[in-house]
Amino acid sequence: MEVLGELQITDSTKIVLSKGEFRNNPRIDFRTYFKKDGEYIATKKGINFHEEWTDEFLKLVEKLK
Repeated sequence: MEVLGELQITDSTKIVLSKGEFRNNPRIDFRTYFKKDGEYIATKKGINFHEEWTDEFLKLVEKLK
């Protein structure tokens, strides 16, 4: 996975936006990470969707403004 950006939530928690592939399908992933023993570890909390849905996802996010 290629990390595209991070949003620090607390001293020990962040959200990571990444792009990669799963079973030969391009995927976008938003995942919560927490710090344990000085290293960030991915949690099950997050979303993952096919890259072709990016435009629709951005339209949803625009509604937050």
